[in-house]
Amino acid sequence: MIPRVTSPYPMWDAADREDDARALARGERVLDEGHETPASTVLDADWDEVLDMPLQLALADPAGRGAGRRFRDADRRSPDRHGGFPRLPGGGARGLALEGASRGMSEVTRSMQATAAVSAAYADRRRRAMPNGWWGVALLIATEATLFGCLIATYFYLAFQDKQWPPAGVPDPKVALPLVLTAVLVATSGPMLLAVRAARRANVARARLWVLLALLVQGAYFGLQMHQYLADLDKFSPADSAYGSIYFTLLGAHHAHVAVGILLNLWLLAKLLGGLTNYRMVGLRVVAVYWYFVNVAAVGVVLTQLYPSL
Repeated sequence: MIPRVTSPYPMWDAADREDDARALARGERVLDEGHETPASTVLDADWDEVLDMPLQLALADPAGRGAGRRFRDADRRSPDRHGGFPRLPGGGARGLALEGASRGMSEVTRSMQATAAVSAAYADRRRRAMPNGWWGVALLIATEATLFGCLIATYFYLAFQDKQWPPAGVPDPKVALPLVLTAVLVATSGPMLLAVRAARRANVARARLWVLLALLVQGAYFGLQMHQYLADLDKFSPADSAYGSIYFTLLGAHHAHVAVGILLNLWLLAKLLGGLTNYRMVGLRVVAVYWYFVNVAAVGVVLTQLYPSL
């Protein structure tokens, strides 16, 4: 049956709530009276999880009753039974709605964000299949791995065809600094992994801290590498030889991927300031997987770059 929409927020209208109750009595809707939606696994379309609708509108009246019903089950599932999360005061969101007048809307918002973090962490642990975002980044990594594979193969093909590599007048690359910088970049896989683990425990503050630490190190790496990249451009040009062409193309591609990762971390930090939701949890996992790939690619790039000096 096609739903009838009568306002910009039909899921939260009083009339819509009454229609949901009548539909539920007829057995037409069973997912918390219309405020949740089922999700299936990507490959087999098997039942996977129940996704909550957006939380922000739950602060408005007449959403209080709907929010109370929606969070009642989350409050029943997540505290003390799965992961030892503390029970919310006032019996979940129904209590939050009643306490709003005395405690202030900001405290209610923080409590709802904490509940959302618990729900997102619980849903992530219960997930049977990888989320769509994970499959998207997997396809991206497959294409970008092909790109780097072609660039590295081109580098060695040209090196084996040329009698002098690099050509006369071009100094051999220095070994120490690129290796140290690459080791530092690879080490940022640790904070990204810890950020995901913290988010899965509903510890949003610690997840933000780990992402920020990784971002600071990645930013320092990018700044030093770009300084070295520009210094190399002063010594020789991509137009001078095949060596210069593939050298700057390979390093430029790698630096571009690092820049994209830094932008993703900045976006992720901005989102996590508003708390943790199921979609932000997926985003954190996806960005972490992207950085794992970038760090692995960095090892292949630096070893290729240093080949004449090894």
